[in-house]
Amino acid sequence: MKSYAEINSSDFAVKKLRALSKGSGLDVDLVRALANFTWDYDRDVWPKESNGWVEADPTDRGRDEGAAVVAAGLGLDPTWSVAGADLVSLVLAAHSAVNETELWCEFCGAVSSKSYWGLSRFATYWWLHGATPELLAGLVASEAGYAIPDLARLLFLKLFRGGSLERSNLLYAWADLTGLGQPESGKAKASQVVHELAAAVGDEPRASLKDLLAACKGVIGGDKLFKQEVLQALSYSGILRVDGHPVSGTWLPDAQNTLSSHFYSNEWTYPLRFFGETGGGFNTDAIQQADPA
Repeated sequence: MKSYAEINSSDFAVKKLRALSKGSGLDVDLVRALANFTWDYDRDVWPKESNGWVEADPTDRGRDEGAAVVAAGLGLDPTWSVAGADLVSLVLAAHSAVNETELWCEFCGAVSSKSYWGLSRFATYWWLHGATPELLAGLVASEAGYAIPDLARLLFLKLFRGGSLERSNLLYAWADLTGLGQPESGKAKASQVVHELAAAVGDEPRASLKDLLAACKGVIGGDKLFKQEVLQALSYSGILRVDGHPVSGTWLPDAQNTLSSHFYSNEWTYPLRFFGETGGGFNTDAIQQADPA
């Protein structure tokens, strides 16, 4: 088993982590510390692309140093911890404190800069819209509680894929909604990117997910998965409408069990996985309401 200090030490790993740092606006030392609790980009056994998931060694003192780097980067005490039982109330408080205008500006800035980290908070806020203590209690929280290494592991995945599989975890939701570690540069002014995307997609009564991705070309940068995350986030907010699947009054975490008859569409989240079956389009009134410009 590699020690904490040995993880992500190769030239290949350093290059990967620098790219993630540049894309997110986070300090590269914080990015490496998050990764070292989560994912090892080193390729110790060729031809693997990376070693993969990090196997934790709780006796490794290097992890204490890494936790201190993470805590400093997030503005937390190195001894920070939270009980799982406290997270429902913490998430509710964080959700109610979000300023939707600022959130919209942050999201548009993240889309323009191709930042997974920046767009996740918008997605989490709308994904949890309508939250109550009873509904949140159905999400994931460890009875044993959480410490800095647990938070680091989740936040690296926010950095890596925008929280697409993590936001059902209450610790992730809390960190995301509070803007923990959010760079100031990520809070950019709202751009025209969503207006341009709405114009490209139009309001056709029926279209496929493939068509939806094609409409992003030249408007949204990044790879296919980044474009998918942007579109899914917009569908959670109702700005991107899916006919027959209104998000108003729907608890989206539970709705993820509602599957499309088209197998590959289920690689997308609800409600957007039904876009190819029922059609939809952009709600231009909702865009105008969200955009302070």
